[in-house]
Amino acid sequence: MEAKGNNGALWIKYPAFKNGAGGGWPDWPLGDYEINYRPSNSNKDELLKIFPAISEPSNPPCQSCQLYNYVNMVATVADNHFLVEVGMRETNAQNGGNIQLWWFEPDTQTVKLILTGPEIGGGRFSVETHNTNWLFFNQWRTALNPEPFSTDDAQAFVINLLTGEKTEVKLGDENVANQPTWQPDNKLYFAVKDANGKNNSRVLDPQTGAVSPG
Repeated sequence: MEAKGNNGALWIKYPAFKNGAGGGWPDWPLGDYEINYRPSNSNKDELLKIFPAISEPSNPPCQSCQLYNYVNMVATVADNHFLVEVGMRETNAQNGGNIQLWWFEPDTQTVKLILTGPEIGGGRFSVETHNTNWLFFNQWRTALNPEPFSTDDAQAFVINLLTGEKTEVKLGDENVANQPTWQPDNKLYFAVKDANGKNNSRVLDPQTGAVSPG
């Protein structure tokens, strides 16, 4: 898996995997993930970061399971900047653990964590080709046993992809954005349900984090 920037390409060297338990369970990594960068004017790769197979600190909710790292995504954003998404999942579980979003700027050897939090079930990233400056992230609890569907602890963030700055935003009563879409005016348009279950149009200004009626 790789993503190309203006001055080079960021690519991931994957480890070998062990077969999962079946029935939809994922396979388990047996080694490290290596995040490498190859400049356009060189044939030599630069190792920027290693993500081990087992997440540290390993702090799963049960004593008989572990948290495994999964590098799920690499994407190019403005200029020569990259995003890498890492998920941490429990043994024999399709949900659980944590999610992380890492910012890579190879030209300055900058690697930093810009988003972390519990993986509570459902979620989405939203970034459009005509808007490479901002990323919207929203997650909520899905209807998986033993936890029912709930938006009580739903989270929403907007991230400046040029600076890595993260701002938590409140979308409305439910705090879940329905059909979020970045428009050419660099604002996010979406709908939220009010206390009566009615959908209401909303607009998020990422510059200020303000949410207003759409």
